Amino acid sequence: MLTASDNVKKRNDEYGNPTRSKKILVKNLETNEVFRVESVREASRMLNVARVSIKKYLRNELKRKPKHNYSFCYDKRS
Repeated sequence: MLTASDNVKKRNDEYGNPTRSKKILVKNLETNEVFRVESVREASRMLNVARVSIKKYLRNELKRKPKHNYSFCYDKRS
């Protein structure tokens, strides 16, 4: 099933329009597994973590230890 954001990605790829989203590296703190996602929104949907929590983590604005078992950072290779 395609979502609206999938349709936008497909259209942007076809017409060569750049995307504004930044790639993110996600680390599972329990298993130390690291994987890459295309955007904050995608990470939020996949991990069931609020987008605002991920954004605060990325900007180092969290005042406490995160409730979820993931850490996030921008992928500097993108």
